Amino acid sequence: MEGMGKMNKMLMAAAGFGAGIAAAQMAKNGFADRRQMRNMAKRVRKAFR
Repeated sequence: MEGMGKMNKMLMAAAGFGAGIAAAQMAKNGFADRRQMRNMAKRVRKAFR
């Protein structure tokens, strides 16, 4: 199960990285589309299930 933990960490890092990029893009637009943020949070949560 050790490999699983490594994979989880990578997944978590990838998701965090993706969320960071999306947040940066939204900040560049000057406002955060709340609906988009919620959809993204849902997607991230699904990935960690």
